Amino acid sequence: MGLKILLVHGYAQNIGIFKGKTGALRRFLKKYGEMSFIEAPFALPEDPDFPGQQKYGWYVRSEDEQTRADLDHSGSVISEFIRENGSELVVGFSQGATVALHPLLDALQSGMDSFPTLKGVLMISPYFPSTPALAKSNSDFIATLAGLPQESSREGDTLRLPKCLIMGGSGDSVVPVSGFSHLHELLVELGVDTSLYTHDRGHFIPTDAAAKEAMRTFLDSLE
Repeated sequence: MGLKILLVHGYAQNIGIFKGKTGALRRFLKKYGEMSFIEAPFALPEDPDFPGQQKYGWYVRSEDEQTRADLDHSGSVISEFIRENGSELVVGFSQGATVALHPLLDALQSGMDSFPTLKGVLMISPYFPSTPALAKSNSDFIATLAGLPQESSREGDTLRLPKCLIMGGSGDSVVPVSGFSHLHELLVELGVDTSLYTHDRGHFIPTDAAAKEAMRTFLDSLE
């Protein structure tokens, strides 16, 4: 039967738009399991270029308290979906990759009893603050993640954590390399089995031969 895979769209998208942009990715993932989708909780103003098409976001990037609260709420929506549906792999793009960190934080804090099915998180172009100071001043769950003690400081920690793969582009003008590189370093320090794949293009989902090989290696490790 394969894995139960949850796909999480990015900003200003919906399930239909995301499906349309991920044909190559979905064809690749199809042999690994059954896919489901989730829509972000915050409706955005109508886009004049797409009349009648409702788009959604997981949060709106700014420095105000409401934005931080929105990000925390969206992360909890993802976590609840995983618990209710038994998702084993989460694949998120852009904002969707950022909120996919929420169940990982829960696992780090509470153990895998809260997510008994979750095996892996694939984050494509995730936004993450580029320095520890910025991360600790961000939303509650990102600040908490950035403030967790490193693996060597967590005595007796034998948690079975999900594995992670982070994919990002060196030419990405939306999500800087420094951000997702910092995230990679942080997760490794926390004892999470995390790989980083960097391509030379921008803010998109890579599906060329090299990217597929990186994903294949990651997915095979979840078996």
